[in-house]
Amino acid sequence: MLDAKGEGYALPIDHAQQALERLLKGKKVPAWALAAYYLRNYAFAFEGDGGYNELVTAFKKEFRFEEGTDFGVLFEDEEPTSFSGDWFEPFTLTAGQSTPPDEEGSDD
Repeated sequence: MLDAKGEGYALPIDHAQQALERLLKGKKVPAWALAAYYLRNYAFAFEGDGGYNELVTAFKKEFRFEEGTDFGVLFEDEEPTSFSGDWFEPFTLTAGQSTPPDEEGSDD
C-alpha cells in the first residue's frame, strides 16, 4: 500500500489482523510448518537440541517477529503432538571429507 505521500510503501497498523482475516480466512498458520519450509536452505547452528522451540525462535529472529506482536496474530505456536523423531538430523563430516557431499567438486 502506498504511503500518504505516494513515495513509498507502508502497512496499515492492523495489517496482521487483515492478513489473518482476508488471506488466511481466520485460520492461523502452524509456526513450525512455515519455519521449517522457509529455513530449509539456511545453515544455522542450534545451541540446544535443535527441537521445536529453537526452530520457531530461529524463524522469529530471521523474519523479525520478536520485535512486534504480529507473530501471535498470524501463527499457531504449538508443537505438533503427532510428530515423532528428531526435528533435524545433525550433519557430521566423515573421515577424510572436508565439505558436505553436495559441495564436493563444485566450482562455486
